[in-house]
Amino acid sequence: NSGFPQGRIIRRSRITKNSSGEYYTWKDINIGSQLNLNGITFHVTGCDPFTREFMLSQGIELEELETKYTHSMYTDTVNSSQIKPQSDGKLRRFLEYQGKVLHFDCVLDETDRPGGNYMTYKLFYYLEDDTISIKELKENREGRDRFPLMLKRTKLEKNLHHPPVEYPANEKDKKDKWVDYYSPSDLMIGEIVSVYGRKFLLVDCDEFTRSYYAKVLKKPQREKFVFHPPKKNATKPDIPPYLGLGTPEDSLASHFNLVAKPPKKDIINYLQNVNKYLRYGCSLESPHPEDKNRKFILQFCLSDGTITIMELKIPNSGMIGGRFLTSQKVWKPGCDPHQPEYYTPKDILIGSTLIINSHRFLINSADLYVYRYMQEHPELFTDQAMESVRKYHISEGNLRPETGETQKIPLTTTETFNELTELEQHLKDTNLCDREKDQFIGKYHEIDKVKGSLPGQEIDIADLRRDECKDKTVGKSEGVPYVHETFMGPLERHTLIS
Repeated sequence: NSGFPQGRIIRRSRITKNSSGEYYTWKDINIGSQLNLNGITFHVTGCDPFTREFMLSQGIELEELETKYTHSMYTDTVNSSQIKPQSDGKLRRFLEYQGKVLHFDCVLDETDRPGGNYMTYKLFYYLEDDTISIKELKENREGRDRFPLMLKRTKLEKNLHHPPVEYPANEKDKKDKWVDYYSPSDLMIGEIVSVYGRKFLLVDCDEFTRSYYAKVLKKPQREKFVFHPPKKNATKPDIPPYLGLGTPEDSLASHFNLVAKPPKKDIINYLQNVNKYLRYGCSLESPHPEDKNRKFILQFCLSDGTITIMELKIPNSGMIGGRFLTSQKVWKPGCDPHQPEYYTPKDILIGSTLIINSHRFLINSADLYVYRYMQEHPELFTDQAMESVRKYHISEGNLRPETGETQKIPLTTTETFNELTELEQHLKDTNLCDREKDQFIGKYHEIDKVKGSLPGQEIDIADLRRDECKDKTVGKSEGVPYVHETFMGPLERHTLIS
């Protein structure tokens, strides 16, 4: 029947202590002090032993208990307007700057992190409440997790400090330290903004931002800051070792591309040397006596650098003959398999030995076309190779020792012809069919004379009879039917080899 309110008077909550919005903390409570809580003034008269021990551990000594204090029968009421924070113009700022935002382009340097790079962001400063947000741009999402905002809309402190360690330091103590937030005057192009330990460089702003700084703050912004990130020192990845599957060029193509592509070819070299071959006669160096009489023709393709080896068929020798090595590039013995070196025309000369798939081939002859190609392209061959081929053809009687030109020996046949009509008349006496006659005349319609290139042999035009040429072949480019004991190949139009 006292008429006083009883039970819980104030629920657990944070209570402001002044008009500036500061809250009561445990440091403001002491014996004998008065607390104005929601318009009611309370006088502190005592505490329990735990509270006294805790305050003493924090360096605060409490007063003695007030046993003689007698409270009055009434409480001093305070007008609610006294504890209401005074207006600081927030409503005015909201009405004036609602929707007005300062836009800045900024760059974040994360090169010190693994896989980091220079990343661009957009910084927004809201004038209505002095808050800042940072948005991640679209170009930063390539290969990264998508985060719409780097920093949500909040007030950003200039100097971030760590909260105190003592209990109950669950938030910053604003009584002991004045917090300084970023303002528009702190955001200038070329300056660095610290966002919780990350450094953002302001590089540009929009037209509204420049107009606001020039008219309102009387502080014009700088021109656009041209940022040139340092070039990366891109290190080339190491080439993996060759596994032995396919050619090294094919394996290397799968290293540079996810979907393996065929290695590129030298189209210019192919067009210049298409259907051009260098043919050499060779024998097999082997300790087995049955291999001594085996004869081979080594053909080097100038268009792609491949080597083909054909074995001549010798009757009653026990060897089948035919293709001995398919067309392929051949490594030099002892070279690095990861970066192989292939045989070139410089390495093939008469008297040299080529090791191909553990077989030793001795070069003992060469086609006459090889020597002529050497004369046209001396930069592709060594002097030793050219001299060995020249000596060989001089010894064979195909070249003159004095000049090195093709030996010209007149035919000792009973019939000679100087005109194309004479050739046609002579072909009528042979057993050649009409197709072979037309092919022969078509290839040699510009030739005035047919002369031989091998000395010591008489060539009769009657030898061109069909029954004697059944095992002979016609050259693909400019040749005629011919057979030689050591090599085969197309001949010049002025040369007929029997």
